[in-house]
Amino acid sequence: MSRGQKTMRRTERAAETVAAQLRQAGHTDVAVRRVTASDWAITWTQRVTDLERRLRPGVPMNGQLNFDGDTFDPERDAVRLTRQFWDVWVVMRDGQWRTLSRISALTNHPEASVSARLRDYRKKRFGSHTVERQYITDGLWEYRIVPNPHVTVVEGTEDA
Repeated sequence: MSRGQKTMRRTERAAETVAAQLRQAGHTDVAVRRVTASDWAITWTQRVTDLERRLRPGVPMNGQLNFDGDTFDPERDAVRLTRQFWDVWVVMRDGQWRTLSRISALTNHPEASVSARLRDYRKKRFGSHTVERQYITDGLWEYRIVPNPHVTVVEGTEDA
């Protein structure tokens, strides 16, 4: 087996592991798809309208996600940001170091969105979790989440 084939298998196994974690967290609509010759991504198989009916997010403290900002429109953005919030959480809650591009590949969300969600976790209303970063090289950083031990995170669940 060539070096490239080994890398491809390793990244596929990593994506499958994350997909399994997402399924365990109640996301039965996850699939793994090939992005490039050596990279894989987690994709969602359900439409947003189905998710809106199913997803009832639970969060630390007040029981709801309170996104804000000058351009935030609840009708347009609430479901998308909530999905991103939980997708990134499921991938990052294990405390492993990952780059934005790796998190993006695993969650199938843009790097800018992943970065914004990581900033959200630091906010009091989202649990005051610790988001650490470390410099790798040439402007590349990697991140990890250290969950706040004083906060219980109740992940999104399906309505009965």
